[in-house]
Amino acid sequence: MPATPHVAAGEAGHPICPTDQPKSNGPIIQQNPAVIGNAGVHPRAHLCGNALSSGSLTWTTHGPTSPRSPGMAPQWAKSAGPKLIPFVISSCIYFVLWLPTSSPSWFSALIKCLPVLCLAFFILAHGWSVGTIHPYSKKIFVGFLFSALGDVFLTWGDQGFFNHGVLTFGIGHVFYMVAFGLHPLRLGVALVLLLLGAALYTVIYQCVDGPTLYALGGYSITLTLMSWRAIARARCSGYERTWGSLCTAAGAVIFIVSDFMLAVDRFCVPLPHARLTVMSTYYLAQMLISLSVLDHTDRDSLWKMH
Repeated sequence: MPATPHVAAGEAGHPICPTDQPKSNGPIIQQNPAVIGNAGVHPRAHLCGNALSSGSLTWTTHGPTSPRSPGMAPQWAKSAGPKLIPFVISSCIYFVLWLPTSSPSWFSALIKCLPVLCLAFFILAHGWSVGTIHPYSKKIFVGFLFSALGDVFLTWGDQGFFNHGVLTFGIGHVFYMVAFGLHPLRLGVALVLLLLGAALYTVIYQCVDGPTLYALGGYSITLTLMSWRAIARARCSGYERTWGSLCTAAGAVIFIVSDFMLAVDRFCVPLPHARLTVMSTYYLAQMLISLSVLDHTDRDSLWKMH
């Protein structure tokens, strides 16, 4: 016997979108009230994504054709590529010029923070192209501004401004964390990351003293919490997972690696090609976080539990 479709009735020609159906990868068929009969669709179909109309039937799917599906990554590249050109060029300029860190200047500070400022411009450009800048994007944008300021302070890190840079980067991570929100909570992820953060901090603890020790301790906690929120968003069910959440998770993990290498090289033992590795992973992490604005919905910025 053929399965009976879930019919959402509304005004003639305008079916209502149901909100209480079970999650599934199958399509759902919405039927005009004037049409009666079985359509033979999956009985556990879930409504989400794009709608395709054919006569009096409206098919709505969530899967490879959804703009929030991982299968749509090529469209991301097409949309983001031109807006990321300034970031790519400024990053290349930084690595080509390779200005010495022993002689800091405002020019070297500008060259260092310019890629992050280009990512901030990328967020604005995306907002202008879609006609609005969401609260989520605004928080990520402010986080980039604090990161750029942190780069300026770290340019003069050996001249006594290292802790200032740590503080401003920490504030930037707070804005990231607020943007990522608290849904889903995933306390297990938080516990694992806190243990990892404590282990990494123990390595640094033996090499640092004075105010920097406490500054790095506070920063480690902030970075761990930001990473928790980023990774927790990516560990949703397959229905919820999007390229944006996967990008933020990858960016957070790379941020941890980059900052740990920076701290080890600066305070414990020199690492080979440390500056190249730290800066390349740092720019990559920031770029991945910026890409999340392309896959944003208002729900992503809510702090309430669903």
